Amino acid sequence: MKMSLYSKVTMGEQEFLIAEIDSTRYPKLNKALKYIPLDEFNDFSELKDTKLYDFYLELNKTEMKILNVADGSIGNSDPDQVAETMFYNNLMKFILSWNQKFYESLDQSHNLVLSETTKKKLNLCLAYFAAFDSYLSWILEESRFYSIPLILDAISEIEASFVLSSSFYYKQAAHLFRNFLELVVAQYYFSTNTKNFDDWRTLPHVNMPRFRGKDGMITNLRKNGKINNTEEEKLAQLFGTLSAYTHSKYEKLVHIDSKTKKSIPFGYNSRYFEEWMNLGIECMEIGLKILAKHTEDWEKQLEDEEDLLCPKCHEKAFETILEKYGKTEIMLHTCKNCNQQIRTDVLIEK
Repeated sequence: MKMSLYSKVTMGEQEFLIAEIDSTRYPKLNKALKYIPLDEFNDFSELKDTKLYDFYLELNKTEMKILNVADGSIGNSDPDQVAETMFYNNLMKFILSWNQKFYESLDQSHNLVLSETTKKKLNLCLAYFAAFDSYLSWILEESRFYSIPLILDAISEIEASFVLSSSFYYKQAAHLFRNFLELVVAQYYFSTNTKNFDDWRTLPHVNMPRFRGKDGMITNLRKNGKINNTEEEKLAQLFGTLSAYTHSKYEKLVHIDSKTKKSIPFGYNSRYFEEWMNLGIECMEIGLKILAKHTEDWEKQLEDEEDLLCPKCHEKAFETILEKYGKTEIMLHTCKNCNQQIRTDVLIEK
């Protein structure tokens, strides 16, 4: 089912309903993913010349239909202008804010200065974080997900990892990347194994399915054609590497030098910081690709639905009323199960 989903926003004292003219997400995401892997850069003043800029604009370059609630008038936005404004107002602020956290910690630790190589690697790691965060923002806006708790917890694991790393807890920060991978894969796995999802969600004795192995989630996804052999191998390899941090392998302890195996004081460690950044970049890159596959499958499923589907709980029962804005009419649908509200055009093209 194709439809325009409206969001209500307030600008000054005026209210507007805004909808994408084409809300299909995965073609845009597939175009944006052509800019992955991202490239290193020296300074944030260079961001407009990086692949991150191209990724973000491709992802958010969308023509919007804007309905003025006061008089019902409708206008269209300039897609390039909207995307560029969002880049400077959202993504730039996001990166600079997280970058400041790291440098504040370094300043508080005897005025440590990063090498130029480490600075560039940190910039790249933050770029991947921003790319992943911007991707999650728009699938949340359009409800292109199977389970909102899994999506929200996935980004929380990344955020917590960056917080811990900025405070030199490298082992603990790396462990959270393992949790992140598990949640990203579970989102995709459960969308096609709904009975397992219901059991995991409702039965206290049922745990998260195994990640690897004969009955593992990534094995299931590969057997069902959702991921290829290379992607399965990459996920298994990363998960295994990160398990060394989860299970406290001796050389991964923050108070042990991984080369000499001798005790070291707590604090900034360039080698551990480099390891953490490399792991984060690998995890976020494969995470983007896996969630992109899930988005494509989920959108195709929504398009095949003959009935309106609640994006939150996936039920199909709604209370529907007609809203009038001047001469323009919009349908307001309220899910009978979870009270999620959706606004659509009066006529829905099937």
